[in-house]
Amino acid sequence: MRILDIKDKKLEEVVLPQDLVGWFGLVYKGILRKDEPTQIESDDCIQYGEDNFAFGGLIDKKRKLFMFTYFPVGSLQSKGRWTFELTENQIGDIAQGKLKSLRLWACQQDGCQVKSDKQSRTCFYHDYEDDGKPSPNHLTKEDFDRQQAEKLDLLRKWTANQAKIS
Repeated sequence: MRILDIKDKKLEEVVLPQDLVGWFGLVYKGILRKDEPTQIESDDCIQYGEDNFAFGGLIDKKRKLFMFTYFPVGSLQSKGRWTFELTENQIGDIAQGKLKSLRLWACQQDGCQVKSDKQSRTCFYHDYEDDGKPSPNHLTKEDFDRQQAEKLDLLRKWTANQAKIS
């Protein structure tokens, strides 16, 4: 089981990469057009482009506050990720080239690219230690298969019942 063991973070001034700046241009246009993904409170509705290197969502409609996750290597499989909150105005400033960097707390482990705007956010890869014990929520394959079969059986019964009602 993974046990939380928070390591020190270092505050860094991080220059925004061009791919992210361009992506925020798309996000800001969506905000101005009032695209649905920019108006719904969610942490992942905003997913512009086809490269999948960033996503985010509106987390506080009243304050026009958004949260984003960026994968700096350009891949969802990358071990690097930046997580940060921005206001609608800050998004506009990035899109217009007025805001060129962010102050982010960085994991200090060699090669780690996990960064966050909050010192309290954990690094998924380095702020946890494995104690060698299985998770109490872990199912054996047999238990998982049994539960899956039971759920499918209930679904079949419900579907058959709905067909009779119609």
